Amino acid sequence: MRILFPIFIYLASIFDTNLSTDRSSTKKIGVIASGSLESIGIQLANNLDIPFLTQGEATGHSHVIDVVPIDIENIPTFAIGLRSMKSLCKKSKRQPRQRSFFVDFGSVRTKLMNRINGNVPDLLIKAVAPKKISGGAIIYDLTAGFGQDSFLLALAGASKVCMVERDPIVATLLQDGLRRLSIYEHATNDVISFSDRISLEVGDGTLVAKSLSPDLLPHVTYLDPMFPPRTKSAAVKKNMQLLHGILESQHLVDTEETSSQEVKLLKEALRISKTRVVVKRPIHAPPMAASTCKPSYDIRGSTNRWDV
Repeated sequence: MRILFPIFIYLASIFDTNLSTDRSSTKKIGVIASGSLESIGIQLANNLDIPFLTQGEATGHSHVIDVVPIDIENIPTFAIGLRSMKSLCKKSKRQPRQRSFFVDFGSVRTKLMNRINGNVPDLLIKAVAPKKISGGAIIYDLTAGFGQDSFLLALAGASKVCMVERDPIVATLLQDGLRRLSIYEHATNDVISFSDRISLEVGDGTLVAKSLSPDLLPHVTYLDPMFPPRTKSAAVKKNMQLLHGILESQHLVDTEETSSQEVKLLKEALRISKTRVVVKRPIHAPPMAASTCKPSYDIRGSTNRWDV
């Protein structure tokens, strides 16, 4: 018998918010699932208000959400991934089929622990300082993306990390990653449950920050806004290309609007944070909302810096 998690409760928990998707802006995105997972795929498509597709219908879309069967420590379940269809739309036969991208906290855990325990201090951890607060800092990541930075901070000693993501499709991948991490930790009887330290809220970061009550304010707010376009696309990692692509397909990338939103987001982040706000930027980019606020200092790496 397959243990598939109460999917209807699971999906409702993601989208029980005021955030809605516009079908006209997501018409190029669809869901594919087959066999015993078809009902889950249909429910997912309904919740996201996007079409449920057959394999033959996928080529007319920019991206596809795949629901696939997997086993976690011999426990049968499923995973939700995102796949770009751009390579299939090109005429060149040399273009390989894109693989689905999954938010997989379990598989990156060892890699992230190596960053934490390595000989060279991790610059993100140095900037955020999750252990500086007794018992571990409470951190809000208001621009979660695919959540790797949030998970790193949870592993590095934060007592609680709340990921905030406004895009429902990206949030779907995050929530599914957390679900599979919880299954893995229960199956392996992990002494420390990192899935209990990290949570997800679907919504706009500025609005979520405004809604926080005084007793829930974080010690640290972390911002990793969408970087300005780079002239060399090869410098962008594949998962970031996918993130840019999914947002562009929904018309969520607008330079002028983004600048205005960043000013509001930083203002709210500064208001709610008890100790500090940390903003990740490309090494040569101006500070976020530079015309309204200057960082106290920054921590620099070779390609990125963290304004504090």
